[in-house]
Amino acid sequence: MVWGMALPSGFGEYWPSGEFEYDRKKRDTGWYGRLRRHYTEQSPEEQRRIFAYSGEDAAWIYGTYPVGKFKKEPGQSWRNSATCTLGDVESHEVPRSFDADKTYNSLASLISLNDKILAVDESFKAIIERLEPQVHEFFPFALMMPKGKPYPEQYYILRIRQYFDAFSKPDSSDESIRVLPAYDGIPEITRVNESKKALNGLAMRERAFGGAHLWRDRTFEEQLTCFSDELISEVQAEGLKLPKHYKLKEV
Repeated sequence: MVWGMALPSGFGEYWPSGEFEYDRKKRDTGWYGRLRRHYTEQSPEEQRRIFAYSGEDAAWIYGTYPVGKFKKEPGQSWRNSATCTLGDVESHEVPRSFDADKTYNSLASLISLNDKILAVDESFKAIIERLEPQVHEFFPFALMMPKGKPYPEQYYILRIRQYFDAFSKPDSSDESIRVLPAYDGIPEITRVNESKKALNGLAMRERAFGGAHLWRDRTFEEQLTCFSDELISEVQAEGLKLPKHYKLKEV
């Protein structure tokens, strides 16, 4: 059995409100600004190495490039660029902190951060690494509450590295998806509806994802994260909290 999890829709224990590397006293530009400054300080050769994008606005938009590495399929073309792909994460590209707007006394074992980036705690990380060793990537960062108080548990940005073409539209219910028509050069986009009934009717081809425990479908990308029965069983056995997830159809 395969399970599907859509992103949480509101701030709370599954999606803390805050910013990456943001100092409200300084009112700075946080993670994105630091990345842009890093880019401008490099030699032309190093700039081309870390960001093979030829546009005149490269220095400005480099700050958004690593976001794609953390939530899209590794190796995928970035913004349809012929030269720039979502390769390995450079050490300087990892956010140093996520600074919450308010104090959270408890957070789930899997949380969403800004820009649809996911993070997991030590317990969930251990389950993933046990079931799929050396498949996915984890990047530690400081999870900070207001007034510089660190959250008591370590969290890691999760980079999912398994993507499949598993979605079967003919076997899915009509209310499981919505299709955004092509517009102004942007191709048609298929999105998943997020209710329990809609996800229960979403069909995935078992032969495509096989024995994978944590993966995404290329049709829905970061909008939908999929788990195996075994992974969910371990999560339940350890009493971990995940955002709402529901059983999908296997065909």
